[in-house]
Amino acid sequence: MGDLPPMPLSEAEYNARFVVAEKALALGAEEGLKWFRQQFTVRQKADATPVTEADVASEQVIRKYLAKAFPGDGFYGEETGRQGDQDLFWLVDPIDGTASFVHGSPLYGCLIGLVEGGCPVLGAAALPATGDVWLAARSKMTLLNGLPVAVNGCTKLSDAGLAFTAPTLFMESERPAIERLSATVRGVRYGGDCFNYLALASGWLELVCESMLKACDILPLVPIIEGA
Repeated sequence: MGDLPPMPLSEAEYNARFVVAEKALALGAEEGLKWFRQQFTVRQKADATPVTEADVASEQVIRKYLAKAFPGDGFYGEETGRQGDQDLFWLVDPIDGTASFVHGSPLYGCLIGLVEGGCPVLGAAALPATGDVWLAARSKMTLLNGLPVAVNGCTKLSDAGLAFTAPTLFMESERPAIERLSATVRGVRYGGDCFNYLALASGWLELVCESMLKACDILPLVPIIEGA
């Protein structure tokens, strides 16, 4: 007989991880903020995206705290990769928007997600430079700084604001559709990384379009958007 599939987490187990995720997020955000607008080394990763000492230090702080709280859970970090092959694992992007961080923009984020059976079931995000924190989990409303938030209910493209990081990040085949959409909406803004999705969940923005996102970039944000 093969191994039985893991049992899904109970509500109490979800709640315990919700509390731990909030603390781990605070620690990671605090660590990254120590480096913000300071001197640090920037190097290019294999995918040509930047990474700094702050990314690595923040991820290590988060990983250490999560491993101590739940040693049986797996871990996947943007900078250190996968540790363990568990069905239940934490997914961390310590500095989402490293390019923004490098250039002193406050619109970078710290993201933590919990994935169970291939689905994101908990999301925690912070904008360390502003002090704002979003939290969401299965069957819970999204909270911004402890208060519920919701999407704004816009129903017409002509009334909607659209955001995406940069037109050049879309594949050539996608660009005509993006151009048509951009011509239809009320306005378009560029840049923002995770902030765009957090603004969407908070009712400040109506549309976000991106292409070629990594799991670390988007999965922690899914529960936050769904909970709004």
